[in-house]
Amino acid sequence: MKIIHLAPYLQDDAGRVITDLAVGQRAMGHDVTLVASRTSVPGYGNSQAHLDRLDASGVTTYLADSLFVRDYAANLSVVRLLGDVIGQHTSPEVVHAHGIVASVIGLLFAGRRRRPMGLLHTVHEWHGARTAGQSAADVHVLNLMDRVVTPTAYAAALLRGLGVSGAHLRVVPNGVGGAEVEPDMRDRAVLEGMRRARKRGALVLASVGTINLRRNQALLVDALARLRHIDRAPMLYGVFAGDGEAEGLSDLIQAQGLAAALVVRGFTRAARLIAAEADVLVVPSRSHAQPMEVLEAFCDRTFVLAGDTPELSDLVIDGVTGARFAEGNVDALARSLHVLAERTDADRRAVVERARRRYEQSHTLRGMLEAYEDEYHVVAPEIRSRPGRRHLRVVNG
Repeated sequence: MKIIHLAPYLQDDAGRVITDLAVGQRAMGHDVTLVASRTSVPGYGNSQAHLDRLDASGVTTYLADSLFVRDYAANLSVVRLLGDVIGQHTSPEVVHAHGIVASVIGLLFAGRRRRPMGLLHTVHEWHGARTAGQSAADVHVLNLMDRVVTPTAYAAALLRGLGVSGAHLRVVPNGVGGAEVEPDMRDRAVLEGMRRARKRGALVLASVGTINLRRNQALLVDALARLRHIDRAPMLYGVFAGDGEAEGLSDLIQAQGLAAALVVRGFTRAARLIAAEADVLVVPSRSHAQPMEVLEAFCDRTFVLAGDTPELSDLVIDGVTGARFAEGNVDALARSLHVLAERTDADRRAVVERARRRYEQSHTLRGMLEAYEDEYHVVAPEIRSRPGRRHLRVVNG
């Protein structure tokens, strides 16, 4: 099957999912091309780690401007690129877009080719930074696609409420495989520091992901500061791993007098290993789609403590697959950490085993690849009559 992925950028969780799809589909023997925007804008850009994986896996990748900005001339330049690189006599069977502008480009490309091809759009996250007119236009674009996929039932219901046709909405949960990154010297020092803290009796925490206001890592710092002033305060030790505003977070930790208890590792490709070493993964985000770090924690048997955002309501179930606290509430987070520190290891293990079963049932990388292949067979006119999936060669997943 010839597949083209069109992505605004390859960054954060969405970039991880897009990269996993392209690399996994290439391993299945498909002809996979990926096109993403070349030039970064404030807050958006490509992760070199994702680009390196694509290159190492043999996925043909192009960077061109732009699949992100709403600029007709810049978008048409990508359409022209697609015409040039695909060739005059072949067409993809599936164009898989991962953003609204990318879908517009896919629609224009399909119209230019005048050949049948399946058009699928994944809504990784529906950001609120839209005018009313843009939102209405974006819903119209989604309704022109053959299929619209979301990672959660909550996101699908949100889109239906906005006017996206339920007839072609589908839910494909994100999936993850096993960890494959080796820690470098700095990572090994961080991991050893976590082990030493545990030996001293501390409950070891981790928070991974881009450090910014939406991820709200500052809430965890404030919660630990608050816990210092209560009787029988638990011993806690935490590590933050992620790119973004690491310097500002370090300044806050210093100001709160928590430099001995909290470490900012910053960007590292071994963030998952850091989370797996922790007793608890803390997810203080103000909003989220379906965070990959939670799925990784389920896979790696790390306890998850998350805010009660609706996006996580079906995933982190309080007392079943993790623990929840009132989103954005520093006192609630502090209380939850205090309760967790008092729970027995056996109690926490029972929760993480249930979370692991949830991962195995719904969130493996293999499952995600198979589900998307099923959708491709539905939307692509040229392959509807072909046999089913090819053999999947997925490592650890």
